[in-house]
Amino acid sequence: MNVHTGKTKVDAAEVDAAYKKAYSAALKLLSVRSRTAVELQERIKAKGYGSDIVGRVIDDLKERKYLDDASFCHEWLQERIRHRPVGPLKARYALLKVGISEAILSVEVERFYRENSEMKLALTVARKKMKVKRGINPVSLARFLMGRGFTEDVVWDVVGQLTGQEVNW
Repeated sequence: MNVHTGKTKVDAAEVDAAYKKAYSAALKLLSVRSRTAVELQERIKAKGYGSDIVGRVIDDLKERKYLDDASFCHEWLQERIRHRPVGPLKARYALLKVGISEAILSVEVERFYRENSEMKLALTVARKKMKVKRGINPVSLARFLMGRGFTEDVVWDVVGQLTGQEVNW
């Protein structure tokens, strides 16, 4: 009987062996980079393990603190700001796509952008864009910042500060 199929009549030794293999596979995936519970669950299921075994592995990893979506969210935000800053709207969308729950997002994104001023990040991004693209018009700058996920109020404030002009759509 194949444990991977999730069929019933399976002896305990087979279940235990499959669990150990799935757990080992999960640890190997986590050793490469942090992942969300949803990402890891999908990857392990794709290897052919049944839902019951995958569920046990995910629960055990969470219990041992090897898998923590809140920590993943915080680390992701830190890395993103360091390499290619985005606003809270784009950050929320990207983190939702990788399986972070709305409850965790509400707390972590709010906390992160309170500690790391959205206005300062938007100013940094806008100044860099203005250096690269000299003579950028205010509307283009506003569209660029909105595309990066900054909130509308912050975008208008930044564009006004840097260009001295109000943007009219």
